[in-house]
Amino acid sequence: MLRVMKNLSLKFFIYLISSVSWFISIIYLLSFYSNNSPDISIDHLDKAIHFTLFFVQAFLITQTIISYYKKVQTKNLLIIFILLIIFGSIMEVQQIFLPTRKFEYYDLLYNLLGITSGLFCSIYIKN
Repeated sequence: MLRVMKNLSLKFFIYLISSVSWFISIIYLLSFYSNNSPDISIDHLDKAIHFTLFFVQAFLITQTIISYYKKVQTKNLLIIFILLIIFGSIMEVQQIFLPTRKFEYYDLLYNLLGITSGLFCSIYIKN
């Protein structure tokens, strides 16, 4: 176990810690945070937020996996893609049961677009 950890780069641990922290932030923001301020009224801002949250999460997880394996593997990308879609769907559906949040199909779409863009951006940077 220790021999494996010695071979892991600092970059791996930075991406791993960032990814876990971002994951926890998504859970908080999509479950508990509610902006009821009438001062901030930008059309479709929530869609940009959904896109950004899942873009960054997909990018960080993909970079973590790439830095661990030292290469891009299609199987790993597919697993990341599927798991993030499931996570994004669960986070959106659970909003049905929260009084300060509401379910929207477009949020699911922007989660998917963010995931897809984050994965492609990670692959592009690696290559």
